[in-house]
Amino acid sequence: MRTNGKGLRAALVGLLLVAGGCSKCGGTAKPTEAGPLGVERVLPKGAVAAIVVPNVEQLGQKLQRLETLKVAGFVAQLQGFGDGKAFADALVGQLGVDVRSAQAMAQAGLAPTRPLGAAVLASADVLL
Repeated sequence: MRTNGKGLRAALVGLLLVAGGCSKCGGTAKPTEAGPLGVERVLPKGAVAAIVVPNVEQLGQKLQRLETLKVAGFVAQLQGFGDGKAFADALVGQLGVDVRSAQAMAQAGLAPTRPLGAAVLASADVLL
């Protein structure tokens, strides 16, 4: 799916913060001499930035926890949202699928327990 990078920059930053906020994130798979494993192999090599989420369902769970934190409410208010949940709802709206719901992901054709990759190209386009 190709989309304009302007609308998803905040979403990608949010995903990065949520995915990187826990030291337990990530799988046990390691790149080999033959190259990377999993979703990394289909991301463009010339990307300016790339984000790989090992398990989308866990990302949704972390987003649910994040939206209840006081610091998320504070940051959300700085961005013009009423609270952390409103900010998370806007983030999910930009993604186009509710990663907090396994059923919504399955309806969108995503496997909740599989990895997801996003790449930002030099043209500011974002590929998911």
